[in-house]
Amino acid sequence: MSDDKKLTRDNYREFMISKWISTGTFKAPSPLEFEIMSRDYRRVFQRFLPSDKNQLILDLGCGFGPAIYSLKRLGYRNVEGLDLLPECCDYVRREFGVTAHCVDIEGFFKGSARKYDVILAFDVIEHFYKHEIVAIMLEIMAALNRNGVFIMRVPHANSPRGLDVRFSGFTHEEVFTPRSADELFKAVGFDGAHCIPAPVSQRNPMSRTLRRVSRPILGRLLYALGLFDLNSIEYLDTANMIAVGIKHDA
Repeated sequence: MSDDKKLTRDNYREFMISKWISTGTFKAPSPLEFEIMSRDYRRVFQRFLPSDKNQLILDLGCGFGPAIYSLKRLGYRNVEGLDLLPECCDYVRREFGVTAHCVDIEGFFKGSARKYDVILAFDVIEHFYKHEIVAIMLEIMAALNRNGVFIMRVPHANSPRGLDVRFSGFTHEEVFTPRSADELFKAVGFDGAHCIPAPVSQRNPMSRTLRRVSRPILGRLLYALGLFDLNSIEYLDTANMIAVGIKHDA
């Protein structure tokens, strides 16, 4: 998009994302950063992905490929990425040897009849408006094979840190809870959404201990102030949640 093109509700996102690389908002991770992020991705993949390493996997909004890196580390062979940024697509092609589609999500699904066993959307769905999310989810359902798996990571509304994530990105539009994710997944044809707190690696054992001990205390304090639902206590110290759906229909 040219800088002088009139910006609207429908195209401001494209403009902002086109500036991420040049402004330094979005950068390729270092080798150490890739490995640290991979710990969290692998914990999700090992729990929810099929064991068959030949499954066809599509990573929506792949960025510089931390999920692809993790999938490759786990031995998955048939992985594709999709991203709006040419720099990201070039990077994952070069570094990981995968097919990368440089196109927006809606345009990709309209132009492809390919079916996938797994579709991932990590830190992607929150960038869209509600009507766009429903449309994208319907396209994802149509693009999944029978027993196909969809996994998304999104900001969690019942966590103070989740609200920080919601407003820390200018193009973030939505935030989720397990209940709203389940409602969405059922509406588009999944049996429901299996939701868990997104894993967060803590390299310091002391930090892990402090988080575990302080969580119930802080949760009860926030509950007493009317700021927190104790049913969401497991999400208190994580910014994001994972929601997983399986396509059981033909």
